[in-house]
Amino acid sequence: MKNFKYIVGLLILAVVSCTTPLTEEEKNSDSILLEQVHEYTLNDDGSVDYHYYHRRLYNTYMSFHRLYGETFVIYNPEHQTLTVNKSQTTMADGKKVQSPKNAFNEVLPFQAADAPAYNNLREMVITHVGLEIGAVVELDYTLHSVAGFMPIFSCNMVINESSPIKDLEIVVKVPKGHQLNHEIINADKDLKIKKKTNGNFDVFRWSMKNVTAISNEPFQIEGMADYQRLLFSEADLSQTFDFLRKTFTKESELDQSMEKLLENNQKGWDKIEGIRKHVVANMNTYRVMPQHVGFTFRSPKNVWMSNGGTEGEKVILLAALLNKAGFNAQPSFSAYPNLVNKNIGCISAFDKYYVAVEHEGETRFISATDNNSHALISRMVISLSDEIDSIIIEPIKKPDMKMSISSTLKMDKKGFVSGSGILHFGHFDKDKGLIIGIPESSIKSEELFKSVDSTVYSVNFSNVKANEIGNYYSFYLPCISQGIESVKIDGLPTKRITRLELPGRINEEYQFTISNPSGYVFVNPGYNESIENEFGSVLIKHEVQNNGELKVYRRFTLNDYIVSVENYGDFRDLMNLWADGNMKRFLVKPK
Repeated sequence: MKNFKYIVGLLILAVVSCTTPLTEEEKNSDSILLEQVHEYTLNDDGSVDYHYYHRRLYNTYMSFHRLYGETFVIYNPEHQTLTVNKSQTTMADGKKVQSPKNAFNEVLPFQAADAPAYNNLREMVITHVGLEIGAVVELDYTLHSVAGFMPIFSCNMVINESSPIKDLEIVVKVPKGHQLNHEIINADKDLKIKKKTNGNFDVFRWSMKNVTAISNEPFQIEGMADYQRLLFSEADLSQTFDFLRKTFTKESELDQSMEKLLENNQKGWDKIEGIRKHVVANMNTYRVMPQHVGFTFRSPKNVWMSNGGTEGEKVILLAALLNKAGFNAQPSFSAYPNLVNKNIGCISAFDKYYVAVEHEGETRFISATDNNSHALISRMVISLSDEIDSIIIEPIKKPDMKMSISSTLKMDKKGFVSGSGILHFGHFDKDKGLIIGIPESSIKSEELFKSVDSTVYSVNFSNVKANEIGNYYSFYLPCISQGIESVKIDGLPTKRITRLELPGRINEEYQFTISNPSGYVFVNPGYNESIENEFGSVLIKHEVQNNGELKVYRRFTLNDYIVSVENYGDFRDLMNLWADGNMKRFLVKPK
């Protein structure tokens, strides 16, 4: 019965939806978007209509039990009107089922939970009915935004979906003669835009076929940089930042409790960090997206009094507090460089906000919502005072992560290991620690030297118990916590369809001199393994010296931090050798 329904579904697909055969991906997918339409219209009065339509085929039980049994639409009822034009299921036998009234339910969006200032937001949950293998759901709705709610008519949309799209159409309409700047990132070479004038509108249309689904592979390029994306805007980057300057410049009247926060004996960066930590830890962070509130932000005093705000609101508050404390601080906006275009001022491309603080000749970008700013490793940041015309837009280069450890280890007769070592870092991240494989409580460390491009630490540890296996003791060698081990890449498959990105170009080296207790001998094989290919090299040596000590040398070198699909096999070979557990430990036994 299951196979019969599936075959019927495919026949329906072939007859009513497509004239081209299914791709292998589409044949094996839980669901296929047979047809999808995104239509954006800027009306003469400044209001905006977004019209969405799709026909989705369900191929598996997973597709309707777990993945696509419902559609969720978030909107702001004070400024937007949602109209569901059609919600209908055509079952595998051709029977049509209209969604009943109780299939449409308004709820509070998850992002607005615990955010009293934004409890007016709504999410329409559209439950699809009559679902089975071979069923096709048609959904058609329109979201109307009143004039002024969307300050800039723009869009930043990832075209690829979690399921493949057979036929896709994107339409953008603007009043005749109105400026529209646009780009499709990673567009197919044969993709052509069709532009025509229809009545009072200039119409831009893109049509695509067989759009691949988003892959679930881990460690993909940040910012979904390998997928197709539509950017358009009626404004250029300079005009967009003029709006942001006005929006993020708020009067910062302070009440007594705010003044009290600033009255402490801390100075310099310590005081800055103290204020930042208070905003991060004691002020709730609302997860409301700016586009759902028309890119409006409450005043610092309102945010303080309500003890919570969106990321943008907390950034405005933090900047105001720091300025009142005598520092030079201003809101800043970060985006992936591939989404920044001087001709296309797409406001939602700047999806993370920071505070730029200048002090003692140094500028730092600090977060108002968490305790680190790691996102800046792969993002560019623009501050309110920056001159847009002078900004250079280029990919962010990740660091060369060169590191090494030289260590001596000694095991006693009870299997406890003690040791010391010197760690060298070319690029150092204090939040990632020093050593993996040794309990943190057993490590004592001291910073010996620090400069812009070099950091040196000494480490000591004691009484770390080795694994006891019969008469043997097995001890896994410690690893540098900022090396390839920090990425936690396990079980690499034989093939990959997307590029893989690492934190940086890794080059790590280990030298261990290991002593065993009197009456014990090493039973490690004399490893001398190496691989060198186009993507890097691995060298591992274990050698027992004449004096009974074991010398272990390990080196892992990569030529790049982005692994292309073509180089993936070479990278996998390197990782498989490096991850071999037998070569990451030493074994001793009684003579």
